[in-house]
Amino acid sequence: MPRIVLPNGLVVLLAEDHNAPVVSMQLRYRTGTRDDPPARSGLAGLVPRLMMQATKHVGKGDYQRMLDAAGSYASGWTVGMDRTMINVSVPSERIALPLWLLSDQMGFLVERLDSEMLDEQVKSLLNAHTQTIDNAPAGRVPGLVISALYPAGHPYHRGSFDISPALTSISPDDVRAFVEAHYRPEQAILSIVGDFDSVRALALVNKYFAPIGKSGDAAHVSGDVPSLDHEVRMVVAARVELPSVTIAWPTAPSQAPDDAPLDLLASALAGPRAGLLRWKLVDELKIAASVDARQASREFGSEFWIQVTATRGHGPRELVSAVDAVLGRLQTAPPNDYVTQGAMTGYLMGPLFAVERSSARADRFAECEEYGVQGSCITHWLARYTSVTAADLSAVAARELPLSKRVVAEVYPSAEAPIAGELRDSPPAGQ
Repeated sequence: MPRIVLPNGLVVLLAEDHNAPVVSMQLRYRTGTRDDPPARSGLAGLVPRLMMQATKHVGKGDYQRMLDAAGSYASGWTVGMDRTMINVSVPSERIALPLWLLSDQMGFLVERLDSEMLDEQVKSLLNAHTQTIDNAPAGRVPGLVISALYPAGHPYHRGSFDISPALTSISPDDVRAFVEAHYRPEQAILSIVGDFDSVRALALVNKYFAPIGKSGDAAHVSGDVPSLDHEVRMVVAARVELPSVTIAWPTAPSQAPDDAPLDLLASALAGPRAGLLRWKLVDELKIAASVDARQASREFGSEFWIQVTATRGHGPRELVSAVDAVLGRLQTAPPNDYVTQGAMTGYLMGPLFAVERSSARADRFAECEEYGVQGSCITHWLARYTSVTAADLSAVAARELPLSKRVVAEVYPSAEAPIAGELRDSPPAGQ
């Protein structure tokens, strides 16, 4: 796969695939909510909203209208703690349009930005926060857990969707400075996959992106992988129907040796083809209505999450005891072949089918570039998982998920509590 670095530092990945008349691309910025200034949390989530709204050469609301008219699909943007990703898929003959639009966002947003546009998108961001956090049952719980896992001052301490009240008074100059420091070609990867000619595609990339100059070195944040030396317990009252528990551990960062085994461990505990926790808590004991487990991988430290919702008549502490019993057995003895193979099949099946799509490959190739993977990207990714054994699952459970060093959030129903939940000293009366 050709890899080209433009003079301004933009990395361009080109992967031709003529099986379908579609081109997918991802523009990935190595900037996320971790880079929010301390008094401006929410800024990284604001920038792509502004990019999609208008730039110097694209009128208000025209970005999506132009893509729709070109037959675009699977287009959108995502902001995480470590990165911002903009994805676009179009018919092959329309490849020039998204390249021009993405380059205009990168090079010409700040010239269009004004107070009216900024105020409008700040309100949109605050409304989204209200809907997804404040008005969501127990919506505050993940943020409370994240803050307990990562100490104050760590770039992940505020989570991925925290918004500072000061964001309402932010100025266009503040946003311009942030954009010019972080959303520049030398901090971006452009991955293009599908039915195109590499010579023409590269010519278009040079035409639209090469004139954008570097901004100099950005002041990227960094952080140490956190650890806990004790268990943190919190009681949360929320306007929910059923009690639940969220258990989380600080774990190995993305691409570390333990990262892939932790993905498979989550699949072994609650995945579609295995499910030690589901079998025990839902099917046998019937104390849980649902069980979920996942490894959330990040650059400066990850989290392993287990979330369980109780059935009526059962509570969070009973759920924790049952979870601990399953984990304790797994930490002392490897799972059988059925669980191990089921965990691997359940985890890999979806991503393997997904890479048939050019949009999924564009994302995968950009990820490999971000982490410096050499050789075949998909082969490298697959090998990280197929080499994991049953003994590895047991060992990583013992090493990364100590029962005495974690965060446990017990969530209790309360008609008097906010929908999203609030910390309490003890469970509500009657619980």
